[in-house]
Amino acid sequence: MKTKQLLLSLFFSFGAFVAVFAQQADSKSALPYSIDDVYSIITDYVEHPSDTTNYAEYILNQPGFPSLEINAVIAKPQEEEIKKYLTTHVEEVTQLLIRRKKNYDLYFLPKK
Repeated sequence: MKTKQLLLSLFFSFGAFVAVFAQQADSKSALPYSIDDVYSIITDYVEHPSDTTNYAEYILNQPGFPSLEINAVIAKPQEEEIKKYLTTHVEEVTQLLIRRKKNYDLYFLPKK
C-alpha cells in the first residue's frame, strides 16, 4: 500500500514539475507583440506609403531607429537593425501599435 502511494505521489510530483517547466517563457515570447508583424507594418509604410499607413512614421522618427528612405526597398542589414530595435524598444513599438489601432478605427471602421 505504501509503495503504491509513494509511486502515485512521485508520478504527480513529476507531472507538476513538467507542467511548470513547460510554461517557462523564452525571451521571444516575452514581448507583447510579434516582431515579424511589426516589421511588416514598417515595411509597408517605407516601401508603399499612403494615408492609411502614415501612422508608422512615428517609429521612424524615434531616437535610435535606423534611418530609412521612403519609397525604397529595405536592405537585409537594415532589416536586422530594425528587428534589433523592435526587441529593445518595447514602449515605442507599443505606442506604434496604439496608433495603428486608432488609424484602423479612423479609416476602416464603418461610420455610425
